[in-house]
Amino acid sequence: MFEGFDQMRELRITNCQLRQLTDATFAGLPKLRALHLTQFSSSSPNFPPKLFRQINSLEKLTLADSAIENIPQGVLCSLRFLQILNVSSNKISNARLGVDTSDCILDHLIILDLGKNRLRHISSADFNPFPSLRQLSLSKNGLRGMELEAFRAINLIQRLDLDHNHLREVAPLPESLYHLNLAHNNLAVIPPPLQI
Repeated sequence: MFEGFDQMRELRITNCQLRQLTDATFAGLPKLRALHLTQFSSSSPNFPPKLFRQINSLEKLTLADSAIENIPQGVLCSLRFLQILNVSSNKISNARLGVDTSDCILDHLIILDLGKNRLRHISSADFNPFPSLRQLSLSKNGLRGMELEAFRAINLIQRLDLDHNHLREVAPLPESLYHLNLAHNNLAVIPPPLQI
């Protein structure tokens, strides 16, 4: 599809209703650094296992507002240089995003936007694959709970948005935080700092 565009650095596809994504969809884009796919599907798209393998130098990926229900195991694993991931305004219910094995760590990822999805609970292992996170949005998910050590793996986090959820309590928070948004929840107390 993109043969001959080997110098392209950024690609935006919005409201195009892509019918099928294949392992070769992004072939011919070896220098691509930013990919924005928004409103590209009216039903949950099918992600083939090697979808991003040919653009593995990607630093920024946006898959927003596209009815995505889940990202299959391993699809993001080839994106070792990914720094920014925006999967907001979808139907995602698992924060691990198919990156939950010890051999698949996105250790360059610093910004993750999971806002406006369907996350209900955060476990202590959900953010293990993202140890370098500095900014995390979990806004407007309908979150009802989280495990006590939900934020232990992301002890470098500086900005955390948990607003517009149904939280009664929040797990202890890393001392590295400089911005915390807890507005529009059902909190009775502010959580203590995480003891490391």
